[in-house]
Amino acid sequence: MGLVQLKLTPHERPSEYRELIGNRLYFTFIRNPVTWYQSRWSGEYVRSIYPLMTRNQAGLHFANKQELNDFKVWLPNALERGSASDFFNEYIGDCDFIGKTENLKADLVNALRISGEKFKRKFLSSPPKNKTNQELNRGYTRVLLQRVIHRDRDFMKKFNYPIEWQYYADLIA
Repeated sequence: MGLVQLKLTPHERPSEYRELIGNRLYFTFIRNPVTWYQSRWSGEYVRSIYPLMTRNQAGLHFANKQELNDFKVWLPNALERGSASDFFNEYIGDCDFIGKTENLKADLVNALRISGEKFKRKFLSSPPKNKTNQELNRGYTRVLLQRVIHRDRDFMKKFNYPIEWQYYADLIA
């Protein structure tokens, strides 16, 4: 059975399936925390792509529906409950390969090649399935952007994401 054929839920923890994959390459993908918060808010709560969480996942239990109407209200409360780096750190500890969603296709090809898996290039040409509407009002204030960078600074530095708020100035609304 190839690694790609394993039927895992989207966010299983490594400890829950490491036994299943044995000596196969264990890889995961991370995302820039700055855009991860925007995606999490818009995907889970505004567009309801994902169901509301029923369990505390890395301290990120956002069930207060009054927060859902405004990214700028939701984000400070979310930062009090957990961070993007808390979430991602649960997945990267045992990894043999860590890719970035910003380089998804290239990093996935690298992971599959390293693992020795056979794959067809056409598999990688599928259009995005859960791409969020970029017109949603999920802009940062400068202060919120600086809070996110401060909160996730070590993670961002470790994976070479820019830590200067000015780099993300186009996300300020």
